[in-house]
Amino acid sequence: MKKLMVLLGLSFLSLNLAFADYKLILTDKNGNQNEECIKSYSFYNNLESIARQNGLGKDIYSEVETLTNKVYFGKPVYRKVFKFNDFIVSYSKKNTYKFTPVISNDFDDLVDMSFKGYLDDMLISANNSLYAIYGNAGNQLIRGAFSKSQKKAYITLRQSIKGANPKIWNISDLSITVEYTKTTDKANIFTEKFKSYLHYVASGAKDGEFISIDLKNVGVQILEDYIYDKDLESCTKK
Repeated sequence: MKKLMVLLGLSFLSLNLAFADYKLILTDKNGNQNEECIKSYSFYNNLESIARQNGLGKDIYSEVETLTNKVYFGKPVYRKVFKFNDFIVSYSKKNTYKFTPVISNDFDDLVDMSFKGYLDDMLISANNSLYAIYGNAGNQLIRGAFSKSQKKAYITLRQSIKGANPKIWNISDLSITVEYTKTTDKANIFTEKFKSYLHYVASGAKDGEFISIDLKNVGVQILEDYIYDKDLESCTKK
């Protein structure tokens, strides 16, 4: 049954508004349409998927959980970026740890993790996480790691430069990016090579669980710049 989209001018002032990126319109083979607000989406094994795999699409990096275009052992892959306030590291016998919050209560498996930031004016990242900055009698090591039991990602910074005036390192613009699957999703093993699926997360979904639709005989429109009001379940143009 087609969902009604309610337009209330005053809703833009409501503190209960949540922002959705798109309005999804699905049309079946009989011409019937269904509309709803969605906050993220991806395609599997169609032209858009192929385009993204060849770098023609865009990947979204956000502090809000987003659905990627990846499928890991039959499950959709999610991405989230965690940012940290600037801080300093000076000589200590103890390591400095920077942990993310719990990635997701429904965390299942880690697909990829990376980090980047600046140590003084030098870029640090997962690609050079094992490098050492030498000075006096010690060095500075930066490493990335992940704790599955805690469902958290973190980096370790070890400062072991001794002396009367130990070096103080300024760490800025630090972020950790994690890609992962969820226990709430069921693995789908697609056997038809050219079959197309749409994966999406509805704006009103409480648990962030994705919906998967076989696109055979289904038309898809995805319109940008919409706002979702969770109290009124309305989807309106910005």
